[in-house]
Amino acid sequence: MTDDARWQGYAPMARHVAPAAAHLLELLGPASGPLLDLGSGTGLALTMAADGGHEAIGIDASLGQLTAASAACVHAAADARSLPFRSASFGGAISNVALIFVPEPAVAVGEVARVLRGGARFAFSAWRADGWPDACRRVLADALGRPHRSFPTELGDRDTAASLLTDAGFTGIKHHNGTVRWTFRDLDDAVDTLTNAAGGLRLLRSELSGPAWAEAKPLIAEQISRRAGAIDHHLVLDDPYLITTGLAPIAISR
Repeated sequence: MTDDARWQGYAPMARHVAPAAAHLLELLGPASGPLLDLGSGTGLALTMAADGGHEAIGIDASLGQLTAASAACVHAAADARSLPFRSASFGGAISNVALIFVPEPAVAVGEVARVLRGGARFAFSAWRADGWPDACRRVLADALGRPHRSFPTELGDRDTAASLLTDAGFTGIKHHNGTVRWTFRDLDDAVDTLTNAAGGLRLLRSELSGPAWAEAKPLIAEQISRRAGAIDHHLVLDDPYLITTGLAPIAISR
């Protein structure tokens, strides 16, 4: 949902979050009309939706990710805060760990409410707080001598996520927990993959010179190892997420 440079090389992360997209679609259920994917990225959720019988349309602000998506996916470059669709034109909407990156999520959710038909379901996922991304961002920010900007996990809090939907008129708010898992050959593989797949970490790492990265790398390895486990001679790292769902208002000024 942001600039192309930040999301170059995002394919590993897109594959990682795909199970969460499947979870969203499962919770969404049948939709009486087209499905909107807010922040569709490389199009994996759109492909899943199409395979499940949905007519799905995705929007993303990153031209790089849209270019990487399959030509079979229906998608457009657009700002989530100003959706280029008629009111009440969708039968359901999802957003897979994408709404957290929108500068004004309340505005985006208001737009989702506008383009959804009354009673249609919206389901979005967000990372829970205190995960490896924020810890790693802090290490890299310190190495660059700049203030740390926390990873956007506010919508991984139940009360915050519920308020966001309620304020936009959604009802029937529900929460669902989930976890997606990374599997790596070893700790070095984990450090290199995570600092290249995650957009914010990739940008920070790219600004570090050789010696500075050499000093930061073991500190990142330490943060990851604290949270990782071992299964079948592989290192595994779990990412907990929260899904929040709600029903679009029946009566809304459109």
